[in-house]
Amino acid sequence: MMVRMSDGTISLVNGEDFSRFSLLCCEAACPPPGLISGNIEIESEKVAWIPISTVIQLRGQQATPAWISQLERMVEKARPFGWIDDSRQRIRAHIELADSAAC
Repeated sequence: MMVRMSDGTISLVNGEDFSRFSLLCCEAACPPPGLISGNIEIESEKVAWIPISTVIQLRGQQATPAWISQLERMVEKARPFGWIDDSRQRIRAHIELADSAAC
């Protein structure tokens, strides 16, 4: 699953893929460190922290109880690796840059 950012708008892509998590920037570069749309925090050129609530919100009506359960399992599997910030309820995402053809 990935959160895609294009022209300042965020969306969820591959929402059924619980085996990976990333932020896809469809611009020449991701924004500098700080907060962006969806309360997403850009930490560095390679790392972003995305609120779990933002992921659910982006899923919209497709965020069924079964889907949320799978998301919770993904979070539990990621926690031992330090990819979950429990105090802020965020998931660590690898930042990927894409050219316009991929977006």
